[in-house]
Amino acid sequence: MGRIKPHKPRRERPSAFALAMSAAYRCGHCHSTTRAYRDAFGNDHLVVEHDDSCPVLGGVVPSAPDTARAIEQVTDTPKAA
Repeated sequence: MGRIKPHKPRRERPSAFALAMSAAYRCGHCHSTTRAYRDAFGNDHLVVEHDDSCPVLGGVVPSAPDTARAIEQVTDTPKAA
C-alpha cells in the first residue's frame, strides 16, 4: 500500500525514552491507557487517558507519584533509603 500523500514527510517516531515511559506509566487509581507521540517541532509528548471517574483526572490527587514510579522504572534509579 502506498502513501496517501506522496510528498508529505513522514511523521517522526517518539524517542526510546518516551516509548519506555508510555509503557511504564500506570495510574494507581484507574485503568488508564497511554501513548507517546512526537510533534512537528520534535518534542515528545506522553498522553495519559484516565477513566472518567479517576481522581487524578479530576485533580483530587496528584499524578506525581505514578510519574516518579515510571521514571524510576525506566531509568533504573535506586530508591532513596
